[in-house]
Amino acid sequence: MKQTTLYQPGAYSLIGGAVCMAGFWLLAALLGSFAGAAVTHDPLWVPAQALHILAALLTLFGIFGLYAGQQEKMGCWAWLALC
Repeated sequence: MKQTTLYQPGAYSLIGGAVCMAGFWLLAALLGSFAGAAVTHDPLWVPAQALHILAALLTLFGIFGLYAGQQEKMGCWAWLALC
């Protein structure tokens, strides 16, 4: 895949990660906390944790888009095989 094709999916991935993280914090506020054994019995706990994991994964994939946008300025990194 070319680096130029990673710009747009990377941007969408970062936006999706930000939206999921905002959803996580809204659900965590409704729960009163996001840690502890008592919180796990609440029905909102599973969706909150799912949003948290999804936000982390989308943000991780969005980093590839950031790298693709900056690769021309940074130069070729042969060990990443993206040259």
